[in-house]
Amino acid sequence: MKKEASPVHKGNRPLSASRINRSGLARGTPAPAFTLPLSDGGEISLVDYRGRRLLLVFSDPNCGPCRELMPQLTSLHKRTPDIEILMISRGRIEAVEAELAERPANFPVAVQKSWEISRRYAKFATPIAYLIDEHGKTASEVTSGPEPILILLASAQMLTLAKTIKAQRDSLMKKIKANRGGRPRRKHAPH
Repeated sequence: MKKEASPVHKGNRPLSASRINRSGLARGTPAPAFTLPLSDGGEISLVDYRGRRLLLVFSDPNCGPCRELMPQLTSLHKRTPDIEILMISRGRIEAVEAELAERPANFPVAVQKSWEISRRYAKFATPIAYLIDEHGKTASEVTSGPEPILILLASAQMLTLAKTIKAQRDSLMKKIKANRGGRPRRKHAPH
């Protein structure tokens, strides 16, 4: 028995024939701008985070791993004050509000229509995340899944702590050098 070919409709082609990037943005790519409504009213833009590091998380209220991630992300965010978090959820705002009533967040949650912002960030999955640097560029490759997202946030915070320690050490060394009048440290002769 011969199988009949399915009719081809405009826009109905295999994924392999798609010209849409689905593999995520490369590190160092300018993060695509957006302005979205917030789940609790008002709106937010990526430009609002300029000058600060941001963990940008894409979520969906119907995604089991996203529901698993929310309380862990909320808890870790309390310990990572140097990194902002913005979650972009998709779907109806009522569904997002219901999810937040069940699993509250201590960071803003914006709502995209369908995949409008996900498409700009070249990934159609949830949960995923990007670390965005102070200059508005992606500081990480796309990260997928609850555990890798939490590791990305924790490692970004560790990098911040390491930079702070280095800056404090450099400052201390400069003060020590200034107190010696720029003279090198004396070596003691053996007795």
